[in-house]
Order: sequence, then structure tokens, then C-alpha cells
Amino acid sequence: MLDGVSQHFDSAAATGLQVLDNASLTLQRGEKVALSAPSGSGKSTVLHIAALLAKPSAGKVTLAGLSLDPHKRSFQERASRLRARSVGFVYQFHHLLEEFSALDNVALAARIAGASPDEARSRAEDILRRVALRDRLAHRPNQLSGGERQRVAIARALVNDPMLLLADEPTGNLDAKLRLSVFDLMMEMSEQRAVLVATHDEKLVRGVKRRITLRNKKIVPA
Repeated sequence: MLDGVSQHFDSAAATGLQVLDNASLTLQRGEKVALSAPSGSGKSTVLHIAALLAKPSAGKVTLAGLSLDPHKRSFQERASRLRARSVGFVYQFHHLLEEFSALDNVALAARIAGASPDEARSRAEDILRRVALRDRLAHRPNQLSGGERQRVAIARALVNDPMLLLADEPTGNLDAKLRLSVFDLMMEMSEQRAVLVATHDEKLVRGVKRRITLRNKKIVPA
């Protein structure tokens, strides 16, 4: 998945900012991994590189048997295609399009991955039913509760049946009562996927067998 990945950001400082240094991580199908590390240590950077949302400064990212080299000109184009088909991402804040209904928000993700309009809507409706939102398909985000909005976000992440699900503090914007139920739903629907979750919530990761952290800019067992 991540092979010898480094990430360096230019900054006002003469040396810039090194976030990752020769970091590696492998996830197996069906494996659930929790990433816990202090704020500012690079958790989001790891997720964004793994999701092909960011290009690493060095190293390779491998997904679905394809290895992407950030130094090749084709990286962005190949990453965009692969990400649409094979990666789902759940953010702390739902990032739904406010002018779209729940159904249209989810269907849009399917359209981006190449589904026809009819197929996209059919798949979106099916997965929204699976997250218990069959009566909320036409509702816009401002008509949904916090937990409902995050369930729409989960449905959007899974509508293309990705092999990899990444989540960055996916319940951090919910109250304590909702966190566990939303997290459990996400994990239940991802039984056959590789899942990497960044979270500080110890209650959420008690059932996760493998935990990792960031130390000295590398990914290590927690």
C-alpha cells in the first residue's frame, strides 16, 4: 500500500517541514486498522496519500495491484481513476453538497466513477436503504440530523464498492451517544474491505485488532 513514502512540505523555514520519512504500511483485504497519534503528527497526511488525494514526495503507493510512482507524469491521472473506483473516504465533517438531496449526493459519487445516471441512482438508493435512510432520500443535508448526515457520508464512501475505506475521525463531530452506533455501522458494512481509521476515541478502536501510530515520522505499531 505505502512503500517507503516520504512527505515534505515547503515552508518559510529554510528546511521546510518533513511529515513522513520512508514510511511503509500494508493492509490486507478485510483487515481493520486504527491509526492513533498526537494532533499534528501526520495522520491526515497518511490517509490522504493512501487515498491518492495527495502525491507523496518520495516512495510508491500501491492499490488494486497497481503501483503509482509520484515522479511519473501519469501519477495524477492514474490516481484519479483508481481513487474513484477503489477508495472510499469518510471525513470528520460530512462534506455533503447542501443543494443536493441525500440520494443525489450519493449518486454523484457513482457518476464520477463512471456509472450511468440510472445505475447511479439505483445504487445510491440501495445503499441509503442499507444505512436506514430509505425515508430520507429526498432530504437535503440541512434537513437531516448529524447522525443521518454522517450515514449519508458513509453511503457515499461505499456506493462504488471500494476495496479500501479510509476514515479521518469519522465520528468526531457527533455526540457520544451517536459515535458508537455510526462507527459500528461503518465497520459492519466494510466487513470485506481493508479499513484504516484515524481516531483518538479509545472506545471506538477496542475491537480493532491492529493499531498503529506515527513515531519519528514513520508508521509503527502502537
